[in-house]
Amino acid sequence: MEKGKQTYKLPEGWSFATIDEVIDYSTGLFKDGDWIESKDQDPNGEVRLIQLADVGDGDFLNRSNRFMNSEKSQELN
Repeated sequence: MEKGKQTYKLPEGWSFATIDEVIDYSTGLFKDGDWIESKDQDPNGEVRLIQLADVGDGDFLNRSNRFMNSEKSQELN
């Protein structure tokens, strides 16, 4: 593990990333996908949507509990 990265138990299929790895320095913004509208969400889906409400200071807060299905995820890229 790289220096500065701590070990966290992550859900299966997730990976650890640093802020440097998720910031687009040309814009100064977090790299993210397009806004996922309610019509594209699926409470029974297998792809977890992470929103700002889920991110704490060093913690995953798991507040939004939103998902989409794999087919819609692939479609929206």
